[in-house]
Amino acid sequence: MQDPLALDPIAAYDFREGQGDTIASLAPDEDDSLTLTLGDAIDREAQPPRQGILGPVSPPGQGGARWAEEGLVIEGARVAAKTYGPAAWLTDTLVDAGALSVEFVGGPGDTEQNGPARMVSLSVDPYHRNLTLGQEADRYVLRLRTTDTDANGTPNIETPPGTVRPELQHVMATYDGGVARVYVDGELAVEEDRGGSLESWDADYPLVIANEADLERQWRGTVALAAIYDRALTNDEVTGRADAWLA
Repeated sequence: MQDPLALDPIAAYDFREGQGDTIASLAPDEDDSLTLTLGDAIDREAQPPRQGILGPVSPPGQGGARWAEEGLVIEGARVAAKTYGPAAWLTDTLVDAGALSVEFVGGPGDTEQNGPARMVSLSVDPYHRNLTLGQEADRYVLRLRTTDTDANGTPNIETPPGTVRPELQHVMATYDGGVARVYVDGELAVEEDRGGSLESWDADYPLVIANEADLERQWRGTVALAAIYDRALTNDEVTGRADAWLA
């Protein structure tokens, strides 16, 4: 069963059969700070979010996104689903937990994207982040900032070449406070020690899906689900989630 809330995420977004220009988290969000706005630019320090770029048809290269039964299809540039302000509660919760999991279900549009192209990102620009799950050509990339890394969360944790395929895939990154893992379709693809703690995270960063906050690291493809957990899911839990989506 493809239940986004089955394992109690602290933020979860189901993009299937969506509509309009906002998408709320399915997990409890008392002040709506985790509601995402879909558009080609969001100035969080100026006026309230303006109308997004989504409509019945959005031409590729001019916002290029459209809703479909399988999710949000992104074909062009400068498309993002982004919190209007900082995702401070989300950041503080993960820092307090000292562990996390990031789940993404979607179909990459191609295996030539780079940057890495951002799939799920808690960041403010290409060089400052708390975490990013992204795509670099035919590999998935996790950038995870700790007190032992730089402000960009590097060095990267990368899956082997050929891991990315232009079809529906289930990707899960986990961190248990010492080891980071990335699973693809329920199988462990990479595992690396990541020392330090999450105490260096910045609570001023927004949550962004399918791009960087400055709209300069576009990911293209179909987004079905994005979810974040305040614990490292177990191997069996990751496998169960993948099986539910890919069966």
